[in-house]
Amino acid sequence: MELKTLSNKHLQYKAAGLEEAYHLVYYIPQGDTTTWTARVARFKNRADEEDFQLIKSMTIEAFINSRLTFDYVIRVLGHNETVPLKSAKIREYVYDIASAIGAKYLPQLLNKTRSTAALHTLPTLLDRQKEMKNVFFIKNRDENLNNKNILIIDDITTSCTTVAEMVRTIKAEWPDAKCYLFCLARTNHEMNANVNL
Repeated sequence: MELKTLSNKHLQYKAAGLEEAYHLVYYIPQGDTTTWTARVARFKNRADEEDFQLIKSMTIEAFINSRLTFDYVIRVLGHNETVPLKSAKIREYVYDIASAIGAKYLPQLLNKTRSTAALHTLPTLLDRQKEMKNVFFIKNRDENLNNKNILIIDDITTSCTTVAEMVRTIKAEWPDAKCYLFCLARTNHEMNANVNL
């Protein structure tokens, strides 16, 4: 499986201040003709440990084959997290990707001022943007991120609202930082989007 780019087809990624965005599969809320959407949902909840490990291995292999290089890796915080929790289901996935690609994992780079609503419950993009506005702050200034490649990892992305706010916060402190996104799955409403991946 290969990393697929998002920014050429979906303008919100460039608008978010990202250099590039990547994903492996699509999350199709209704009518996926493959098993990928169900697998992503189980992955997100870590409901099937064997499949979690398989997806993690596939992701790491895709990154190694891509020959992309990053200096640092951070992750999107869950809506209930104000600080990155060690118990977060995605933590191992992010840490292992960082290790495999030789990047430093910075779990405490960003924190949130408050818990937020789960964005998929908000009806409009404007509602999502209002919910995330100014919610992040820099917690750890130990590293100079200017002219460094920072990979932000998420499980599923739809509107890129959370990542856009993370990038805005990072670039306010380090204007020359280069931010990239990897999400396991990009939300798509085409039933056959996962065919022939």
